[in-house]
Amino acid sequence: AAQSVLLEEEGREGAVRRLQLEREVGDFEKERKRVREQAQAWVQEKSHAAKSVLLCERLQAQVDGLAGDNQRLQLLVRTLSQDLALSSSNGSNNTNGSIVSRRTISPPPL
Repeated sequence: AAQSVLLEEEGREGAVRRLQLEREVGDFEKERKRVREQAQAWVQEKSHAAKSVLLCERLQAQVDGLAGDNQRLQLLVRTLSQDLALSSSNGSNNTNGSIVSRRTISPPPL
């Protein structure tokens, strides 16, 4: 009888231990899923950040290119303005009204 009670008690302890282990495994699985989702979110965030950095670099290159184009255009406008002023002053000295001196203007490379 004592042995039967002892076996029954061990069976209950085993069942309780089995339930504890199942609970721990369930908790572990939940934690593993949470960590996996957190890692995926982190990777996605870093991917978006990397894409944003690349986009910013491309936009900066375009802005730099436009600034260079703007400088070349300003130089061209200055050159054309000077040529127009020179042509106007030279043309007024000519009796038939044609421009006496012409300067060939080659725009700076774009």
